[in-house]
Amino acid sequence: MGAISTIEIVWLAAWLEGEGSFGWENPTKNQAKLPRITGSTSDHDVAQRAGSILGARLRYRKPGSSGPPQKKPMWEVRLYGAQATGWMMTLYPFMGRRRKARIKQVLQAWRAIPLPKAANLSQIWGRAESARRVRDFHLESLSPLLGQKPILL
Repeated sequence: MGAISTIEIVWLAAWLEGEGSFGWENPTKNQAKLPRITGSTSDHDVAQRAGSILGARLRYRKPGSSGPPQKKPMWEVRLYGAQATGWMMTLYPFMGRRRKARIKQVLQAWRAIPLPKAANLSQIWGRAESARRVRDFHLESLSPLLGQKPILL
């Protein structure tokens, strides 16, 4: 996938404002918790679009398989680690007050975690291609749209 457009970022922010959450993932008991972005929908095409923008895989949940009772199948998009933190910083200017507060809380806690040994970085931080895509889209490119300097948390 090429560069991610501002329209795609704004679309993703709007979708996550309504259908997403920002929090922590604990993949195994031996690993540190990782920042996480999750969004769920019963619309497969919407989940595919979000997953494509984020560089994340989709997870299918049958009705009644987990969480509150549901009548429709659900599609979940989940991203964690460095990719999630990069996206949180990118999405921050477009989010509402409550989501901004949560993103800020997660990022502050994440920054306080000591860095792991170099040998574990690829395992912990996830796929390098997704990280490069996020890195290549700098928050500074949004400055003209926002009419202000990038927000540094």
